[in-house]
Amino acid sequence: MKKDSSKSLTIGAIAVVLFMAWQMHTRPAGTVILPEDIEPVQKMRRQPSSQPKNPETPKPKPKSVRDREALLQAIREAKECYATGKCDHPDTDPKSYGLSVGKTIKNLLGDYRTKYGVDPKNFGEMQALALEFINSDDEFVQEQALNMFSALPPSSGNLQAIVQAMGDTTDPLLVDQTMKEMKRYMGTAEEPTVHAYLRELLGQGSVFSSEAAAKKILSFITSQSYPGYESLARGLPSDSTMAQSLRTALDEFLRLQTGG
Repeated sequence: MKKDSSKSLTIGAIAVVLFMAWQMHTRPAGTVILPEDIEPVQKMRRQPSSQPKNPETPKPKPKSVRDREALLQAIREAKECYATGKCDHPDTDPKSYGLSVGKTIKNLLGDYRTKYGVDPKNFGEMQALALEFINSDDEFVQEQALNMFSALPPSSGNLQAIVQAMGDTTDPLLVDQTMKEMKRYMGTAEEPTVHAYLRELLGQGSVFSSEAAAKKILSFITSQSYPGYESLARGLPSDSTMAQSLRTALDEFLRLQTGG
């Protein structure tokens, strides 16, 4: 019995030694893993780290972007001054406050056009500003909106907005500026809209605005548009300044056509 027991112990010892030798051969040096520990260690190695990654810090906007956004915010705040009536503008008479606000908005829009309106990527933004402020009750603001339109490519939408806003203007300077802008639409599909606006202005506009239009109308008279303007002249009182100015322009067109 003792011999059998000793023999069994010897075989067991040899088996343990062989198993440990195999572990040392298949695991990194210095690592001792018992059989019952193998599966948990393998599971632990397969599990990804649960430590959250540090979120990236948002990159600051370029200074040019921050400056442009600040200017747009200043324009919005200036426009709000019309509604609130509580901004830091002189209020010495019924018109002084509104005139001061309008001048501020005009200057801010001018800054935008000069600094950012030359970049085509800002055309959409500048167009939105022009479309918004062309309908202002302040003529100085409308003047700046027309300047913004002049820096944009011509479009049907822009022309329609100008026609609608300038249809009843009484300011001859705005009429002159509007007609300069409309020259860009001559020879395009939008030309009939230009002539319809001008005939309405000449026939139904205020005295000052219609007279201003008559002084500049020659450059809009073409072989195609001549009949419409000539018909308008015949429908006006013959002794009116408007009729005489329009007739003078029509006669000059004919003289130029015949080489006179």
